[in-house]
Amino acid sequence: MATPTQIRESSATPAPITAGAAPLFESRPAHRNVISRTISAGEAVLDVCTVLGACFIANRVYYSLDLGKRIFYPSTRLFLFSLLFGVIVVFLLDRMGTYQSGTSLLGIRDTERIIRVSIQSAALLFTISYLSNFLFSRWLIGIAVVLVPIGLLIQKPLVGWLVQDLHSRFEPAERVILFGAGMTGRRIFSALVRSPKLGLDPILFVDEDPSLDGKIIHEQSYKRRRSAPIVSRPLTEDFIRSHQADRVVITIPAIARHRFMQILQEAQKAGVSVSFVPYHLSPTSFLVDYVDVDGMLLANLRDNGTSFHRKVLKRCFDFLAALTLLFLFSPVLISVALLIRWRYRCTSIFVQDRVGYHGKKFRLYKFRTMDPCSPAYAKSPNDISDPRITRLGRYLRRTSFDELPQLINVIRGEMSLVGPRPEMPFIVEKYSAIHRQRLAVKPGITGLWQLSADRAHSIHENIEYDLYYIRHQNFFMDVAILLHTLLFAARGI
Repeated sequence: MATPTQIRESSATPAPITAGAAPLFESRPAHRNVISRTISAGEAVLDVCTVLGACFIANRVYYSLDLGKRIFYPSTRLFLFSLLFGVIVVFLLDRMGTYQSGTSLLGIRDTERIIRVSIQSAALLFTISYLSNFLFSRWLIGIAVVLVPIGLLIQKPLVGWLVQDLHSRFEPAERVILFGAGMTGRRIFSALVRSPKLGLDPILFVDEDPSLDGKIIHEQSYKRRRSAPIVSRPLTEDFIRSHQADRVVITIPAIARHRFMQILQEAQKAGVSVSFVPYHLSPTSFLVDYVDVDGMLLANLRDNGTSFHRKVLKRCFDFLAALTLLFLFSPVLISVALLIRWRYRCTSIFVQDRVGYHGKKFRLYKFRTMDPCSPAYAKSPNDISDPRITRLGRYLRRTSFDELPQLINVIRGEMSLVGPRPEMPFIVEKYSAIHRQRLAVKPGITGLWQLSADRAHSIHENIEYDLYYIRHQNFFMDVAILLHTLLFAARGI
């Protein structure tokens, strides 16, 4: 039997399992595939209806606000316009795999797709309107661009809850055992519990590392609603049967071939399906893209940097947005600074060295939230009740107002609005190769880790959030994260 170190994700690279690999959840009963396709079709129809409703509301807003020439559009003409908008949105969402894939980490890519598709659809509609007699006001299209993504973002969670309820009533989800409690296993667990369309319910982890026995894995989300225990033991037929599992998912990409075959045999004896993560060629697997070539999966190592035009777009957006926010929040900034100065008789702004893009140090600005006698460089508080935090500091941290001075760092080009949080130098000195990948992009004021429930723990203990962002970063993802940040702050989570 392989030792725990031989089957962990950080183990030495063994021989690959197969030259090609199937998608993670390819093998499913025929009736489940029918249910999945029906749900996807129903979701597409609901999306069209949502766009229709948003467009009719947009027309009402356009007419009520007396914008432009305030043209009256007959119901039939407005319906055709809205239907065309909805069909284009659904077509583009389908091209992006929205109706087949599970929910992304924190739902960020889902939001990104909706924003991107709404803008692309509106641009196409505007072009059609301009080149044909099918004329519509630019004000109407502009209002629709705002209301359509809002409507879809409200509708999507409702659809998820509805699907979950239907599964519980008519078709119970498959009970899933995850073999491997590493980074990939945690990501798969989170994706499954947030993706009811897949009809898969992860019930526990099995890992042969004895030090993990009894530990709990929590969902990577805004709140830790779901969790699953880790059981340290070999995965056998009797164990699978005793937990009434329907599927085993092997979540260790670099598992040894002979160990993989042992698990496969035990699962087949128990009469359950097996899924697995394709073998990765690099420890920095978040930089690997896969292409299906005639049934074989080819892995391509991708550059973790962004193209020049994306960097320019990101920098321009950061600069203009930060300058605007600094102007809008200037009364708040001045008030908070004076209050801290008066209450604690110390400087209002706390300045600290942090490590940024490509390991370059810079001076980070924050409102002072801890006792002035606290050491400048120490482990950051993970709990709002930490005695080092002042009463005013608790409020500032809870509302994230303490981060507002970092808009100056953004204007200076040392930080971005969105990106990994910058760490203190003494922490970066202990980084492993995988952790140093965080330095491949500019640090940010907000980001995936900052939005998650795991923000209560150290950044370097939850590296997968930043790796996910580095892999998928683009302008629309930044917009989606900023939108989630506003909702996050408004909900007070």
